Amino acid sequence: MMKKLNVLFLLLLPLLYCYIGILYKSEIGPYHLFVTDPEYAYLLNGLNIRLFSLPYQVNGPGTPLQFFCAFVIGVIHLFRNQESLVADVIKNPDLYLDIINTSLIAVSSISIFIMGYMVYKTSRNGFTGTFFQLMPFASWMTIDISKHIMVENFVVIGILFLVIESNAELVSVNTLMWCIKGIYKGPIFIPYFLVSKREKATFVN
Repeated sequence: MMKKLNVLFLLLLPLLYCYIGILYKSEIGPYHLFVTDPEYAYLLNGLNIRLFSLPYQVNGPGTPLQFFCAFVIGVIHLFRNQESLVADVIKNPDLYLDIINTSLIAVSSISIFIMGYMVYKTSRNGFTGTFFQLMPFASWMTIDISKHIMVENFVVIGILFLVIESNAELVSVNTLMWCIKGIYKGPIFIPYFLVSKREKATFVN
């Protein structure tokens, strides 16, 4: 019973992140009236990849996001099937951009839950799992970029990969948080979380 309650509790912050992200995006309206860079660049590069062509930009950390856009574009077009893929994307860019953005928010929310659950399983402490889920809320800028289609949106997903790579034995988010500090130029205080088979300890930097 307690385990089920902890799992349900770990759902709260991911659902909150998803709600805030979708609500915040709804406030800006269509992308072509708000911003075109880098959203349209990722859209068109994703379209190129979906057509099995090289994207215009092939350097930088944005390549995984371009592949993500290509995948989402392909899925969207499967359910539309009205015109050719290129014509449909060019005529309805905001539709594709909105769904790509919503998909990013959804994947980030799922990642937050999985990360918290893995930490909870390792530490056997629901509070510790929830504490780690607070990372995306450490700076308002993390929420602010959720309305964009940017490589920074993969920060939350990167946290999950970090936990998986560590095999839930040593979780150090120092490198990731250093990157966030470089992006947002703001002080963020995030813990080191050290878990081993013999001992468990939490260090706050």
